[in-house]
Amino acid sequence: MKSILLALIASTSLVHADFARAELGGGIWSHSVSGELTYPKESAAIDLDATLGFDAARPLYLWAYLKHPIPLIPNVRLEYLNLAEEEHTNTPLPSGYKSTLKSEQIDLLLYYNLLDNLLWLTWDLGGGLVQVRNEYGNGVSSKREEALLPVLYTRIRAELPTTALGIEGELQYGEYDQCKISDLRVKIDYTFDLIPMVRPALEIGYRVQNMILQDGVLNEIDIENDWTFSGPYFGAALRF
Repeated sequence: MKSILLALIASTSLVHADFARAELGGGIWSHSVSGELTYPKESAAIDLDATLGFDAARPLYLWAYLKHPIPLIPNVRLEYLNLAEEEHTNTPLPSGYKSTLKSEQIDLLLYYNLLDNLLWLTWDLGGGLVQVRNEYGNGVSSKREEALLPVLYTRIRAELPTTALGIEGELQYGEYDQCKISDLRVKIDYTFDLIPMVRPALEIGYRVQNMILQDGVLNEIDIENDWTFSGPYFGAALRF
C-alpha cells in the first residue's frame, strides 16, 4: 500500500512538472490617467488631466492562469482590475463636491501555448472577452454602465539561461462597434526556488491601457470616453 501511494505521488509530481502548470499573482499599478470623457453624451468633452486633474492612483490587479496537457482544449487565464480616480482640482461644482471615476475590468482569456519554453522562449496566442464596468460621478449625480468587448491576446516570455530572471510582454487588443481597448504590459520577474512544487516570484513592469467607448449601432453608451491609464506596476506571484 505504501509503495502504491509513493508511486501515485511520484506520477502526480511528474505530470505537474512536465505538463499541467498554474500561476496566480497580484500587485499594485501606480498609474496616471489622461484623455477625455463626455457625460451626458450630448455635452462637451471633459479633459481628465487639465480639467479634473485626477490624482495618481494605485489600484489592485489580480491574475491567474492554468495550463493543461489536454489536446485542442485551450488554456485559461483570468484577470481582474479595479481603477478608481478622484478629482483634486477646482471645477465649477458645488463646494465640497468632487468628480470620481471608476473602471472595473474582468478578463476571460482562452489561449494556446504555441511555444513552451523552447530555447527558453514561450509564446501564447488566443483571445477572449473583457467585461468593463465604468462609473462616473460629477459631484451631483453618477452614472454606471457596462460593456463586453472581444479581444485578441498574445504573450511572449523569455527565460534568461542560468538565472532566475524572466522577461515578458503581453498584449490585448479588440475593437467592436465604435469601442476599442488595447492593453500592453512589459515586465521583468525573479523566481525563487525555495519550496518544492511552489515557486514564489516578484515582478516589476510597465503597463499602458487605452480604452475608447463610443455610442454605436449595437452599444448604447452614455459615458463616452477616450482615456489612457499608464504607469509602473509591482507585484508577486506563485508558480505551481
